[in-house]
Amino acid sequence: MSIGELTALAAAAEQDVARWQHRFAALLRGGVLSVPDVPGQEFALAAGAGVAGQSAAGQLVWLRQTLGKALRSGARVALDLADNGGHRAPGHWQTSLQLFRDELADAPGNLSCSVPLTMLDSAESIAAAGIPVCVRYSPQASPVLFKRFARGSYANPLIRPVLAGAVRPLSVLHGAERGQAAMPHALFEVRAGTAWLVLDVDMRKLGKPPQARRLLRYCLRFADNLIDAVNWPLATLRLDALLNRRVALRFTHVADLLARNHLQFGTTRSFLWLQRQLLFVRRCIVHESMLLARRRGPFPDLCAGDLMAALTPRYGVADARRLLRNRLLRHRHLFALSPASLLPINTEPANGGSVARDWLDLLPAMRHADAILFSGPDLRSTLSQSDWGRLLRLTAAVAAARVSSGEGRAALQEAKAGPL
Repeated sequence: MSIGELTALAAAAEQDVARWQHRFAALLRGGVLSVPDVPGQEFALAAGAGVAGQSAAGQLVWLRQTLGKALRSGARVALDLADNGGHRAPGHWQTSLQLFRDELADAPGNLSCSVPLTMLDSAESIAAAGIPVCVRYSPQASPVLFKRFARGSYANPLIRPVLAGAVRPLSVLHGAERGQAAMPHALFEVRAGTAWLVLDVDMRKLGKPPQARRLLRYCLRFADNLIDAVNWPLATLRLDALLNRRVALRFTHVADLLARNHLQFGTTRSFLWLQRQLLFVRRCIVHESMLLARRRGPFPDLCAGDLMAALTPRYGVADARRLLRNRLLRHRHLFALSPASLLPINTEPANGGSVARDWLDLLPAMRHADAILFSGPDLRSTLSQSDWGRLLRLTAAVAAARVSSGEGRAALQEAKAGPL
């Protein structure tokens, strides 16, 4: 679906269709907002992003037929991305897989193949079927490949990264916290299988606070209109979408924004900066969603006046108003902080960029910065200024993911004893 068709679909619910279509088109063409997937709609996939849906299911069938005997015996499938695009990798991934299977036929229990980027969808299909998949990545591969690699590994723990010849996590959060790392925190918890709309927001394009508020307002308006216009594949999903209006906002290019502000990952300054940015964005989202709820009503068939009258005898006026205020958000948000959000565009050391996977050390800092916002105001009111500063320094030191090393222990000692 083209940008014009998408904006026309979203602007159809507005009174001034032309003006809002122009605003939505500016968001999409300016790169502020992108829609990676909308249920029931056909969107052109990005170059090299792979295949999905029926094609992915077909790949899994083909893999099981080709490798059926080995998979039944418990073999581990290894997808080798280090030689991506090299002379040993044929153009077609099926031929490539067969070639490397034949080459390693004398190594029972382990199968390897060199594959193009599209094969990552097959890796996700294999892992979804409960079969562990080891994926080897080379720093010489493209940043686009690394982003897909990181996202797939965090989405399913059965996709296991192989770095420097060993299976190792992409960051300290891999494993037990994998589910939270993919979408760490939400204003409201969302069960699996419920309907929600994903929007990618480029942090670099938000600009100064006044412009950022306005752009986030347009993003939420765009999402609210699109939820109504989407042809949801199931009736239950459509009812869930219309009632709860869930929106997952994935903020990308955080690392590039840090670099623009001359900040380094894993430092106290970057942690404090992240905390301020996340707090500002959260407040904007909640504020704009409340405004939209006042204009359009909080949810379909929900009358706030009747609820207020029903709750007042039990809770009193003040508590009833507080309960309604907390529930009258138009949207149920997922504030998504994925590993792909942390990767800068320039990740090639030869071009002056940092090693891509080093930036994943920033993910714990983002997790802590986001988590502390929930209890931060209460903590700040109970702690002295020096203790509050010490807490922030300790959190930043732990979030740097270097506690087990000598550098991490030294950072902790400095944080404990250092001045505010």
